[in-house]
Amino acid sequence: MTAFGLFGWLLAAAAASTAPFSPKPWSTVDPAAYVRPVPRGKFAPAKDNWLDPSATPKPTSEWWENMVLTKSDIDGNGNGFVIPYIVDPKPYGLKLAVPFPLAVSSDIFENGFDTIVLVTNIGAAEDFSGGYHASRHDKLTVDLEWGQPGAGMRCVLVRGSPYVTCHYDGVSPSFNAPQMLERFSVDGKAVECDGREVTGRRFEVSFIQSDETWVLYTEYTVTVICLNDAARMSIDAVEPYSGTLRAAMANNCTAGRSAFHCKKRPPADPEEPVFVALLDEHAHVYAEAAEVRFSVDEAHGTGAVHYAWKKRAFNGTDETTPLLMVQMAHHWLAGVEGVELAYPTPFSVSLHGQSWLVAGDEWRVLYKLPQVMWHAPREVDPRRKAEIIAQLEEDKDWEPPLNYRLGAGDPYNAGKMLSRMARVALVAEHVGRDDIARHVIDKLKPLSELYFGGKAANYFLYDHSWGGLISCGCLYDDCGGKCEPHCNKNGDADFCPCFTDPGMDFGNGFYNDHHFHWGYHLYAIAVIAHFDRGWAETHREPILLFARDFANPSSDDVYFPAWRNKDWFMGFSWASGIALAAGQPFRNGRNQESTSESINAYYALQLLGEALGDAEMRQVGQIATAAEIHSAKVYWHLDDANIVYPEIIKEKRMLGILWQNLAQYQTWFGGQAYMVHGIQMIPVTPITEIVSDAEFTRVEYPVFAQSCGGGGQCLTDGWITFAVMTHAILDADSAWDELARLPDSVFSGTSPAGNGNSRSNAMYWCATRGEQAQAEVAVPRLAARLAALGAAPAARRAAFGLLAVALGAVVVVGVVTARAARAARRAPRADKRRERDVGDSTSDALLQRGFVGDEYSAAPSRGVRAL
Repeated sequence: MTAFGLFGWLLAAAAASTAPFSPKPWSTVDPAAYVRPVPRGKFAPAKDNWLDPSATPKPTSEWWENMVLTKSDIDGNGNGFVIPYIVDPKPYGLKLAVPFPLAVSSDIFENGFDTIVLVTNIGAAEDFSGGYHASRHDKLTVDLEWGQPGAGMRCVLVRGSPYVTCHYDGVSPSFNAPQMLERFSVDGKAVECDGREVTGRRFEVSFIQSDETWVLYTEYTVTVICLNDAARMSIDAVEPYSGTLRAAMANNCTAGRSAFHCKKRPPADPEEPVFVALLDEHAHVYAEAAEVRFSVDEAHGTGAVHYAWKKRAFNGTDETTPLLMVQMAHHWLAGVEGVELAYPTPFSVSLHGQSWLVAGDEWRVLYKLPQVMWHAPREVDPRRKAEIIAQLEEDKDWEPPLNYRLGAGDPYNAGKMLSRMARVALVAEHVGRDDIARHVIDKLKPLSELYFGGKAANYFLYDHSWGGLISCGCLYDDCGGKCEPHCNKNGDADFCPCFTDPGMDFGNGFYNDHHFHWGYHLYAIAVIAHFDRGWAETHREPILLFARDFANPSSDDVYFPAWRNKDWFMGFSWASGIALAAGQPFRNGRNQESTSESINAYYALQLLGEALGDAEMRQVGQIATAAEIHSAKVYWHLDDANIVYPEIIKEKRMLGILWQNLAQYQTWFGGQAYMVHGIQMIPVTPITEIVSDAEFTRVEYPVFAQSCGGGGQCLTDGWITFAVMTHAILDADSAWDELARLPDSVFSGTSPAGNGNSRSNAMYWCATRGEQAQAEVAVPRLAARLAALGAAPAARRAAFGLLAVALGAVVVVGVVTARAARAARRAPRADKRRERDVGDSTSDALLQRGFVGDEYSAAPSRGVRAL
């Protein structure tokens, strides 16, 4: 059997799956039955960009979130990278830009786009004095509305659509740009743009400055006036229109002038308008909404995420024509059923790589599901077992610092330390010391109950304004050791600093990092449930609040938004919430730093489903985990096979923060390389070996190790523990010796990085690597994928799918990147989401609020590049 024949068989096996399903809610119980509700108006109010500002729940981390966090006319702040366009809503309509990958320096690669000249605008001739509002939304689409019924416009922004679609109701469409027009045609015939009236349904324009060609399609015949001068062109309908209008960029190297989009430096040869015929063919069908569904094939260990587009068509046209959409590289590498490659040449390029036009009404993105559960998938090295047990005897009585035992600490570090204890119990179970495991679980139960049971000093609340579980915050004070430790309420028993300070508790009150925070708590709960299901059933509703907050799978749960952090189109999650910088959202859009903590959150959901006997929860958790791992390898892991990023970035081997419009080699708390690599490693659990395979580690570890160097802040903050554990993937014996030389302080509760890890867990990791390196290094990576690029479209599609599904290896087809000076990208402390861990001293309040020195205040804030 040939290699491709074997892979094809594996793909066919993986494709056989159960019927797609929409998960039921984990619960529909009112959270106010278990945590204190925050009265409406008490918490940071929602902006007025919602059609119904009083409706809850509201999403807080969606790809379009910036659009509802501002109505400012500051160009770019309200933008969303819809893919393939950057869309910036304005009071008059939509401002559209076509991004281009821009290397700023060796640390930064971004989506460059012009907000002044190289843009186009879609709106109406009428004045929409009330601005825009978000109305209906789902995980792949959002509706923005202007005006009112009978005199308004509604634009449906669809993830991955090569068209921008707007519906008009009794207003006059307008398409304009601050550019000069080079060519204008109506229904395929060249027409002068000189103020005369012209009538048609297809309008094509080519611009001088941007070198772009755009095509407008109308559902019904429209009469327009075209005007063109040195400063502006416009196409305006002469009378109100009711119907649909679609706009698409068909060529961005029309005359060979674009320095950003042409394959050669200008003056270059004009590129053929190869996409025009495709765009014409599919323009009459469009997605009006979408549903994300799932399917699982337990027999073959595979699952699928279904994008079920809800399609409509222009009046009187063929509704069976498939939707034309843009598919990104991570989709190809995962394997996608239900679509056909429409054209082999990439349609667009961004910092996320190349993307291609595909045709299909329902995508099935295929994933190999992680089968790792509670323990490493191999036995403990018998040479190490006795030493691990001896260490477990020491670690079994470890407990968090006093403020966390009182529930006064932040929920992020609290969750890390609860998970640390849970890992010790699981290690003990695997080496046959159930007595130690039970001892640790007995200590863990009251600590976990302290937080979800409402008894913590830093108690949790249900926010009615947005719909979410948030922490109150605690200004910890023990009067310098002279009084009982307490939270300083400033004379107000209801005072919650998280309501007003987005830096408190890493921004928990402003929905930053919720999947990180609650994922740690959920992991600890899942482990307790593994040992004592009765305990979990007794506390079922309050513990499910954590899962409902960040991983609610259904809109039938009216208390939480569906999948708060997860971007199912990208596969990974967005960590940023609703915090603003100087009253505005970050111009670079949503961002996420720690993919490993994001993976941990969905892994915890998977484990909780297993512990509770809830097969659907386990399966959904597996799919979410698999998608997160796949996209993390595509966009954060920078080995030689990765062709998203240029060599200068790939040499760093790991990305730090990925925004919608920016990729950075740094963290929110510092720019040292060991921080970048370490934050993508924590926490180390059995799922880690699927994320950090041996082949990637071979190129990544040397950078991590060189930066750490065995001393300095890497040692004192505990990052060195993760460098050693990374080394274990390649050489477990050497890592074991290195681990033995580490001081206990790197695992202390006051170690910023190491507080969520234990020496027992580190030893267990080293002792269970076994054949991991030898087994995984044989997985083929780049060569077969690049060879597939030379195949026919159908063969290429099959090759990408079978390689990724059958083998689970990930690389991405993409473009160049770069980096920029960190100093220019430091954000205000209020928007910092990660700080040092805190102990039980009087300095804790200052540490929690972020006064921790320059190395922990570095954060990116520079806006999207405007030329």
